[in-house]
Amino acid sequence: CDDCSLLSQISSINIGNNYFTGDFLNKISSSCSKLVELTVNNNLLSGFLEIILSQFLRIGSQLDLINLSTNYLSGYLPSDISKFSSLGAIFVGNNLISGSLPSEICSLESLRALDITNLSFCYPLCVARAVLGSSTGSLYRCQDMQDIAICSLVKNSTITSSILSNDNVKTLTYESGHLYSPNEFYFETISIEGATSYEISFDEWSRTEYAYDYIRIYVNGYTRFAEYWGTDFPGMNGNDVLVIPYDEFIVNFYSDGNVEYWGYSFTVSTVVPRVGWVCSSPPNVSLPMNDSILSEYGILVNESYAVDLCGNGDPWEGIDCTHGYITKLSFGSYGISGTVPSVISLLTGLEEISFVYNSLTGTIPESFGDLSNLKILDLSNNRLEGTIPSSLGKLTDMSDLYLYSNSFEGTIPDSLYLTNISMNNLLLSANLLTGKLENSLCSLINSTIDISGNKMDCFESCWTEANHLKSGEVTICAPTSYPTSIPTSPTIAPTSLLLDNRVAMSNIIILSIVASTIFIILVGYRSMVMRSKERNRKRKLMEAKMKILRDLPIHRLIIEKSSSSSEILKYINEYRNTIFLDDFDGLNAFELAINYSCDEEII
Repeated sequence: CDDCSLLSQISSINIGNNYFTGDFLNKISSSCSKLVELTVNNNLLSGFLEIILSQFLRIGSQLDLINLSTNYLSGYLPSDISKFSSLGAIFVGNNLISGSLPSEICSLESLRALDITNLSFCYPLCVARAVLGSSTGSLYRCQDMQDIAICSLVKNSTITSSILSNDNVKTLTYESGHLYSPNEFYFETISIEGATSYEISFDEWSRTEYAYDYIRIYVNGYTRFAEYWGTDFPGMNGNDVLVIPYDEFIVNFYSDGNVEYWGYSFTVSTVVPRVGWVCSSPPNVSLPMNDSILSEYGILVNESYAVDLCGNGDPWEGIDCTHGYITKLSFGSYGISGTVPSVISLLTGLEEISFVYNSLTGTIPESFGDLSNLKILDLSNNRLEGTIPSSLGKLTDMSDLYLYSNSFEGTIPDSLYLTNISMNNLLLSANLLTGKLENSLCSLINSTIDISGNKMDCFESCWTEANHLKSGEVTICAPTSYPTSIPTSPTIAPTSLLLDNRVAMSNIIILSIVASTIFIILVGYRSMVMRSKERNRKRKLMEAKMKILRDLPIHRLIIEKSSSSSEILKYINEYRNTIFLDDFDGLNAFELAINYSCDEEII
């Protein structure tokens, strides 16, 4: 139309699944200021996506639904998409647009659906977590600081060689019924991803009817590779294991209807090559990384992208991901030496780090305190030294810290206790730690704490109540000494040597009276305070007991009518039959009332 003034009043357009062509979107994007829903999917419309969206923003349109999928739109998704503050869903898949998903899209709190099907996009991590969920399809992960951290680890030959050389043995067990049934005849294909050969060993109990009930193994389709019956199976009775040099094989079992025996059970073992741990140039759709950042960590442009990192199946050995973020590094028992790489602190999504049973040396990087999502840190059984960084106290989500069997020195940082009140395990045994567990650090009294095998002096009194403290030879600290007598007042030099004995005796009597008076006042005051505390204790005890009575569903009437223990007993006696008859909560309320109300009188 030439006159589009009426378009300014339209709030919803739905012309999907037609054959419209041309620049229709350009016209409505500059006229429909009140448009809320736009559905034009499955047409032949063209135009530049960034221009269309910017025109909607210029006229003040606040779209809730944008469905432009399956057209011929080109351009890119602009960063000012975030200005559509009410946007709930946007569908732009199956078009000709390219580039990357802007990170600004993550600020759209109302966004609940995003369709970018068949687009050559890379996606930033916030989009993977906030919008795409657990599936990113064929999209590329945009290059980010995770690539810098991981590719730096790849350059660490000690880590890489340890991981890739560690045998990855997979074992599976297959068996028949015991005893097997008559007239069985079935085939089973055995294939393990990545395997190129297998070893088969039968259990010593394996037995079938000789010459009649057999196990056949086929390769390359149905080429017979081996046949066994009776007790003549590989791996038993002195027989060698069976080696099958193929990536898969078929097991066929047959039994006639005569005699049934125990059957078979065999184990299949294979060595699967390690995968991942390869860095190369980033794909064309990735965002350029700052060269200064690359050079800071000694990484070249052509080795700055971690291939298939956080891809389907998490192919990188020792690395787990969630929505594109690395959340776990698990490198236990890999024989890794050298220092703990500080570059790990760039992996801000980490929730767990484990380098247990390796040969790491040096100290824990202070920068680990920046891993705000970290919950578990396990560096036990290494050769680490130095002090425990106080920066770990910033990790308020930390639940488990395992540093035992190292050579850490110094005292336990107060910050570990003052901030991590919910820590489950703090295991620091077999180190060189000194000092003591202070009373001020008792917020972890319900945690499992192990300080045995250190050089610590003692632990303060509150720790005697800890159920999960393993102290070894460390004992409770000696109590602080207090004075057992009041120091005497300094002697005042006499102004005259002519005082007679009567004056001196009078002064002594007066001082004695004053001292006695003060003592009586102090004793009386202390007694009054103790009585007050005892009254408060009994009052709180009775209030707790009264609350228990009030919680009994049938007996609130008794409590409401009563103001003292004697009245409670009177009404309990009066309503005794009702109490027993109406007590539907399964409790003997009469006996409970007696127990909880007669223990002590209200003072």
